[in-house]
Amino acid sequence: MPPTPPSAALTFCESGFSDCSPTSSFSVSTVRDVKINVAWENVPAGNHIQKLEVLVPSGGLYQQATTAFAIPENSTQPFVAMRSLPVAGTWIQQRQITGDWIVRVSLDDQVIASQTVQLNR
Repeated sequence: MPPTPPSAALTFCESGFSDCSPTSSFSVSTVRDVKINVAWENVPAGNHIQKLEVLVPSGGLYQQATTAFAIPENSTQPFVAMRSLPVAGTWIQQRQITGDWIVRVSLDDQVIASQTVQLNR
């Protein structure tokens, strides 16, 4: 039986709260940062590169970040990577860039998952 392919679950919450509950909609006038959590499962042992891309509602690339991480042999724990998307004081807030943003995550140059997050007024 072939091994289960890697998977990633993306969740979003308002950064700055220790008990932040995942949500899919934020107001650009009140949110400071949106915290993006990527929970990886079934990633084979070894060194890997995660690429996280944030796309504006029109589809253009707004931000991209790469993270290197290693999965130890015989690990059964999911690996969680966190990234913050600043909103307050940025072009997002100043120009009211609202709508459905897309966050796309790749593992070792292969797109694994994408998720929409709503930024509204």
